Amino acid sequence: MEFYPPDAHRGRDAGRGESPSSDFRGHFPGKPVLPGVCQMWLVRRAVSEMTGQTLRYGRVREVKYLHPILPQSDCELTVRVVLTPCEQGCCVQANISTVDELKMKIKARFQ
Repeated sequence: MEFYPPDAHRGRDAGRGESPSSDFRGHFPGKPVLPGVCQMWLVRRAVSEMTGQTLRYGRVREVKYLHPILPQSDCELTVRVVLTPCEQGCCVQANISTVDELKMKIKARFQ
């Protein structure tokens, strides 16, 4: 996966990721989807890019995988992140979407 830093407001648009089909291999043979761990990595990478620090998940309050990310149609993803300072790190609300569909959303604390 490649990550492109934002051109827009740092608190809103964390960047775009383009996913080659190799990231989909092996998760569900015959019905490939982007694994949840890869989606969480995209959010973590966006948060780290926005803050300029290598951060890790401290606590995940909520994560919802709303629709599968498929290699045939969902290779351009947008990651949106809102950061809020909080005790022991920064609180994050983020989502991953395509042009027309919300795929995943998460609320977490990073440290």
